[in-house]
Amino acid sequence: MKLIILATLTLIIPFIFGYHFSYNLPNIEQFHEDVLPIIGKKKIEIFTYILANNTKVIMLNILGFLSFGILTCLNTAYNGFIFGLILKIALKNTNSLFVMSTFLPHSIEILGIILSCYLGYRLSIKLKSYIFKDINHFNLKDCKLFLISMIIIILSASIETFITIK
Repeated sequence: MKLIILATLTLIIPFIFGYHFSYNLPNIEQFHEDVLPIIGKKKIEIFTYILANNTKVIMLNILGFLSFGILTCLNTAYNGFIFGLILKIALKNTNSLFVMSTFLPHSIEILGIILSCYLGYRLSIKLKSYIFKDINHFNLKDCKLFLISMIIIILSASIETFITIK
């Protein structure tokens, strides 16, 4: 239970900082350049791009256990900060209703990121235990959490591509 709270805070605290303490926010035109890879693409190409990007985030979070959770923490915090920053930019340049309807699919994505952060932290503890001979083997629950994270990311990419992007 403590690890899931830690994983959630690892994303939420940087999100708050990204939202509230962002100075010199770029305008929507500058932000538009960051999404150019998906502009004018077919839905399947957009889906593949979003899925690949989100999968990288999930995999880095999980494989961060090899750094005893440091990479997991940094990656999750970075994503939380960027999400807060993007939300602030969007609210500054558009109306609230549009922003909330556009960002709703990301709430599913955030759940996948938090679960993968939790798994990265959990595996870090198991790695430490294994190295220092407090034998604590990997189990089926770890594999299930990985699969759940991936399913959430696939669902999120589908919603972002086929429902949100019109």
